[in-house]
Amino acid sequence: MLEIKLFVVNAKEYVEGIWRSETVTLPTDEKEIDEVINRITNDGENNYLAFVHETELPVQIENTANIQQLNSALKALIELQKEKQLSDEEIYAVVEYNLDLDEAIEALEKYEYMFVKLERGTMEELAEVLVSEHGWFDIPAELFRFIDWNLVADEILANHNDVYIANNNVAIIFW
Repeated sequence: MLEIKLFVVNAKEYVEGIWRSETVTLPTDEKEIDEVINRITNDGENNYLAFVHETELPVQIENTANIQQLNSALKALIELQKEKQLSDEEIYAVVEYNLDLDEAIEALEKYEYMFVKLERGTMEELAEVLVSEHGWFDIPAELFRFIDWNLVADEILANHNDVYIANNNVAIIFW
């Protein structure tokens, strides 16, 4: 599930060694975020810090991040996921590649791409899958057992500089 749980703390109190936090789970409505921020910051008297408590998304979030913007980006990513009919695994792979929600959204909107689910998560396996299942290169099937998939992987990398295999063994090819 695409969500991010944050601890929100009063920045001044945090610096003074006081840990008084509230948890907010994104995505949520803006009103809930405003209420949490107002309670934590004494109605805007101080700034807040947001620490990632729990998420499966491989994203880097600064503790000074704007929670409203983060919430909007996550909502936009979920809408894009629905619109393009992408799996959670594919979204995780794009976020891992970009390490930023806004950049992941931009990549999905701006570029053509292809996802390939792998078992071993190697470039050699990706080359074999692209040739045997997706028809890349014109190689007869009876020759597959003689192919050095490492060399085919090198050829793919030479012609497609945006190839990435995520930690969840989903490969992304952008062009």
